[in-house]
Amino acid sequence: MIKNILIILAFISAIFLLNHYYKQSSLKLNNHTIELLTKNAEVSIVYKEKNLEILNFSNLHVTQHQLTDNQGSVYYEEAKIEGLYQFNNIEEIIKIIFEAKEVKTIFSLNELIALQVKTKQGIMNLFVTDNDTKEIHFFYGLSNELFRLTILKLNGENKSLLDLKDVALLTKVMTHWSVLHNDFDGVISSIDY
Repeated sequence: MIKNILIILAFISAIFLLNHYYKQSSLKLNNHTIELLTKNAEVSIVYKEKNLEILNFSNLHVTQHQLTDNQGSVYYEEAKIEGLYQFNNIEEIIKIIFEAKEVKTIFSLNELIALQVKTKQGIMNLFVTDNDTKEIHFFYGLSNELFRLTILKLNGENKSLLDLKDVALLTKVMTHWSVLHNDFDGVISSIDY
């Protein structure tokens, strides 16, 4: 009996220690502030909300925020999936949803990924979190200057040069969520029990 109690206590302690010392990266919108978090750094960027759009599909719910500051518009999107489904490979999702011709990873740390994505409209900077098969967060439309500065703060390294291509000015949401993309093009799949 005491042996079982000790095993349970050891298990609970291990879970507590893992939660305390291992912090996943995150990307979220909180009161008009974009918060990017890694284990060693946090970056907060304040914006005003210009437009909010909610898309509901039978198995997927997307919230799209257009945010502005004195330098222009950026976009934050949160996609959540119903219980019996899951998101597939994040790079494939980006190619499908953004109708991307090319996806280049610039930085990746604990599931927070910074990418440059080539679309029909040009190149755009994108942050995405890939730490949950039920939820995805996108933050895109940043200038190269802000993108570079954010990556350097998150990375904790003093790399002043990043190989970034010139980006296009975005004037609208760039994702193309649809029933066709969601159900047939590989964005989501059913969980087989």
